[in-house]
Amino acid sequence: MKIKQGIDEAFLLDTLTRDISPNEALFDLIDNAIDAARNSIPRNAKKDSRGLPKDYSKFRITVRIAEDFVAVSDNCDGFHRETLRDDAFILGKRSTHKQGVGHFGLGMKRALLALGTKYALSTNRRDFSASVRFNASDLSMREDGLNATVRENRPATRTTFVITDLQPSAAHHFSGDLSEVAVELSRRYGHFIRKGLKLGLNGVVITGFVPSLRSRGPVGAKKWHTKINGVDVFVRSGMHAKYRHTQEPDYDRVTNSSLTDEFGWYIVCNDRIIEVASKEKDLGFSTYWHPEYNGFLGWVHFVSDDPAKLPWDTKKSEIDANSDIFISVRNKLENFSDDFRTENRQSRKSGKAKPKKKQTKKIVKKATTFHINDIDELLPAIELSWNDKKLASLLKEASELSLEYSFSGAALLRMIGERAIDQHIRRSGRLMDVKQMIFDQQEAAERPYTDEQKENFEPTVRNAVDWLKKNKTYFPQENRSDCHQSLSKFSNALKTINGVVHQANIIGRAELSTMRNEFFPLLEYLTANKPTK
Repeated sequence: MKIKQGIDEAFLLDTLTRDISPNEALFDLIDNAIDAARNSIPRNAKKDSRGLPKDYSKFRITVRIAEDFVAVSDNCDGFHRETLRDDAFILGKRSTHKQGVGHFGLGMKRALLALGTKYALSTNRRDFSASVRFNASDLSMREDGLNATVRENRPATRTTFVITDLQPSAAHHFSGDLSEVAVELSRRYGHFIRKGLKLGLNGVVITGFVPSLRSRGPVGAKKWHTKINGVDVFVRSGMHAKYRHTQEPDYDRVTNSSLTDEFGWYIVCNDRIIEVASKEKDLGFSTYWHPEYNGFLGWVHFVSDDPAKLPWDTKKSEIDANSDIFISVRNKLENFSDDFRTENRQSRKSGKAKPKKKQTKKIVKKATTFHINDIDELLPAIELSWNDKKLASLLKEASELSLEYSFSGAALLRMIGERAIDQHIRRSGRLMDVKQMIFDQQEAAERPYTDEQKENFEPTVRNAVDWLKKNKTYFPQENRSDCHQSLSKFSNALKTINGVVHQANIIGRAELSTMRNEFFPLLEYLTANKPTK
């Protein structure tokens, strides 16, 4: 007698989907697209300070949700023939994506089952194109497989999943207002969005939610890095960039109150945000949340080539506080939050905020004590060494504007560059030299200005930049190389910035951050060194 054994298909499907929410199922499909994007980024492409890809600006993921379907499209990489044939629909086959976020071998199949019962997949790469339609009963333990139609290749890379006949829970969750879904997309994929990924929901572009730390303030920022068993751990904590003590001149009670839900630890695995503003005692606090923690913001990044080593659950919605890797760093997180609480309390009792350090007026090669890449705002707090109220106001605004506001940031960066260069040249008594360069150019082109035109002429920022590039001795020897390299980068960036400001061109956080970093050495010199005639 042969005894039957195995797993009941209905039981397996119920077990797979019982504890996963519609949002989490949707995120699994997005995670797969991001892994495909990461795979297509060249290995020699630029990395961020944590060793992860720096730029996703070439990639777009579009989510469409209606009462009778959910669709996810992307231009990330498409399915390879072998992957679609041998791996994609094998339940439990773990991903081999280096630095991946779709790891456990459950995501795609579980996501489809949790969202609906009928599916259509189309994928296209330059070397392979296919489509397949199937339903929930096809995703069983049977070994007869799915029948895909191989099509003629098309030049554009694109993959689309369409799920219909929605499960009751998904249909209910996605009915009506989708603002909650948009908020969660913004939070979970904030780092990818700030690196240029274009993520859309029903035609609306999602803005990444990545709260930043104050670079200077009553409570100092702290950072720490360690590596444990192939996992890099990066920790940064301090005061929320928008939070102010009551004794600070720009304190606003309404603003502080609106930030309450943003305080806490943000825990990230390979750029995927897992815990958002966690105030849980077992996730980085030595005691339960207390008002003295108000204003606290901490970021913990776990980074590994092998995602199996990261401390997340299979749904990627929670951190496993009992995992070995998290237990290894928990005490450090508690120390950081305890230090903040102590310094926060002491600062309030003192009745005054710590004074900002004055920048030296000496000519130095580098005046900063931080790395510009560590600043999440458009610019760090800069104290202007010479009097110009407009420039000082622009600099203050830039120190409070998050890089995620890339359009506003690009316009503000241009205004700051234009004002700093123009005023430094004017106050150095060299404005007439800039004008004369333009007059000579017009003369050489046989289009000389009249006396009236010369009298009314005001140089543009482009004119000023071109003059500085021709007059290298404007900068002292010890600053010359850095300033001219930075000036050249700013000159190249002006066309892009002008396109954003005047022609509604697209710019992402990653591109704006690069422009900011390249322009900063010049700006630092101009603001720290008073113009002299």
